[in-house]
Amino acid sequence: MGVIGAIWPLIEAGRVKVYSCDSVAGRALAAGWGSIEHRCWLMNGFEDYVASEVVPAIRADCGGRDIEVISAGAFNALAVVCRYPHHFRAAIGMSGAYDLESLIGFPGNEDFYFASPYRFVPGLDGPQLDRLRRRFILMAYG
Repeated sequence: MGVIGAIWPLIEAGRVKVYSCDSVAGRALAAGWGSIEHRCWLMNGFEDYVASEVVPAIRADCGGRDIEVISAGAFNALAVVCRYPHHFRAAIGMSGAYDLESLIGFPGNEDFYFASPYRFVPGLDGPQLDRLRRRFILMAYG
């Protein structure tokens, strides 16, 4: 999509590092693998994996310094920043779908609720909501 080319000067200068992790959950969602409940369960597992394993690995690779992590993508970028605003400074949604219900329907279970920012964000309060309000989220369409 041209993102790496656009930021190549920053990468070459050592100012930016780029990490990418594949998502079985994203593939399952796009391909319609398994039940709706199973796909939501996979998405929640992926978001937890990013927060509990990928982000700490990135921080370790960067020498343990306090870093700013930006999530790019579309639905997953939005979802992971909304669920874990303490790990991410921003999300860049690159022209994707953001409403999980329109993509897969509505199973009405807890996994769907937490997989869909449209569902769980309105119920947030306290420190998580305060952090989320200070994050930059770009939801581009085109």
